[in-house]
Amino acid sequence: MRNTRKVAALAIFIVAAISLSAMLILPGFATLNGSTYNENNSTDVRYITIALGENQYSSAVTSEMKYHTVTEITTSGRSVQYVPDYDSTITVSAVDHKVMEVVTFNISLDASDVIPSYGLHINVDVPSRMSGTFYLKYTISDVSTNIPFVPADGVTISPLTAASITLTLYVHADDLALNEEPVKPLNNVAFIFRAEVSS
Repeated sequence: MRNTRKVAALAIFIVAAISLSAMLILPGFATLNGSTYNENNSTDVRYITIALGENQYSSAVTSEMKYHTVTEITTSGRSVQYVPDYDSTITVSAVDHKVMEVVTFNISLDASDVIPSYGLHINVDVPSRMSGTFYLKYTISDVSTNIPFVPADGVTISPLTAASITLTLYVHADDLALNEEPVKPLNNVAFIFRAEVSS
């Protein structure tokens, strides 16, 4: 009887050992003992966010230009000349330009830590909806810089580290022929702003 119990106990032990061995060689066991090795990796992720000022999240901008008219009546008929009423002068590359302000954007930027050096890209969705010659003034801490703004190309301002920037777009209207009616400087134009941090 004792031998039978010993044999039974030995058989159970062998079955348990085989079962344990089978469990140890099942697929996936190696992952419990696996290891990884990384060299020169960094968790320092650099990013920057950009936002517009309050009530400036419109899909597009439309603006008007102020004109006065000069009407001439002769025996040949009546003619009208539209003359722009400019409200300011802007100096770009030491040259003065009579302009009218058309839109202003208040830009704010934020980062997870210190704001890194970045470039601010500004362009528009449909350049053909802009009429005139445009200039951009960007102001950082009460210091303003005036630059040309070509709608087809947009503009990049860099390097910057400022947390806030004010952008003001000005227009000098196209010369109009006699009896030619003016068009809007901005006609349903969406501006696109992108802050890009160099890697």
